[in-house]
Amino acid sequence: MSRHNLIPFFVLSLAVFACTGLDAPREEEMAVSEADSAAGFMAADAPALAEAHPARSRAPSSPAPVQSPLQVTPTERKIIRNGNLNLEVDSVDETLRRIKQVVKQWGGYVSNESVSEDSYSRKSGTVSCRIPADQLDRAMELFQGWGKVENVSVSANDITEQYYDLEVRMANQKALEKRLLELLQRQTSKLSDLLQIERELARVRTEIDSMEGRKRLWDNQIAYSTVVVYFHERLPVVVGEEGGVWRTLLQSFGRAADNFVLSIAGIISVSGAIVPFVVVVLILWMLLRVWKRRRKTKRAKTGAVDESH
Repeated sequence: MSRHNLIPFFVLSLAVFACTGLDAPREEEMAVSEADSAAGFMAADAPALAEAHPARSRAPSSPAPVQSPLQVTPTERKIIRNGNLNLEVDSVDETLRRIKQVVKQWGGYVSNESVSEDSYSRKSGTVSCRIPADQLDRAMELFQGWGKVENVSVSANDITEQYYDLEVRMANQKALEKRLLELLQRQTSKLSDLLQIERELARVRTEIDSMEGRKRLWDNQIAYSTVVVYFHERLPVVVGEEGGVWRTLLQSFGRAADNFVLSIAGIISVSGAIVPFVVVVLILWMLLRVWKRRRKTKRAKTGAVDESH
């Protein structure tokens, strides 16, 4: 073959070698990308998974980036409001009935109630009710008109920052859960990596459940306010009540008689513990007197015998 015929063959060989050399690194890079995303996801993508952002793919056809949930902004204030009220009323039973009726009409409910009576036949009660938050001010104003107000207070706890921070963290955990599910569905992953993904997925789901439970609790506390009402009847007075002074005196004598009977009963109860001790002391005292008397008699007899001699 002549020198002029070898030149085109040499150029063609160089072109084929160049094409082969360029394709080999590209195939190797794609293989490394698959291995890195499947088997080594915890080492390469750990910072991204911790922040719930998808890992960067080296493939040419990567999906469009998703907007970060950290851009959530508060839309309204989240405030928990509760009220407490102390009242002096004419009738505990009537006041309790009216409170329960009003709370039911407003779509609320009574969570706790109790009624007691003292030695003067004066009743007192406590009721704890849950009403819609937008009815709290109206309820406090209405309840105050049912008796003499002794104490009133309304508390407000602003949890806006904590509430939206919880929403952001919950959105991040859900994004991380979605990413872990995608990695779990890859068939190129190793068994050890799949087990590690499942453990991380269980931890993330537990945190999501805990956050959702706390959010439901806050939503309920924000939507419904708690109102606690303490109320008691008035003490009896001498003048001005039905029956006047004579009725009050009779009631006083009746209470005095009750107190006298209670005092006697108390003395009898105490004597039950003292009597055995007193009996023992009396027996010992009598035995001591008998012993002294006999001793004295014996000494007298001894002295008389001595004088006769």
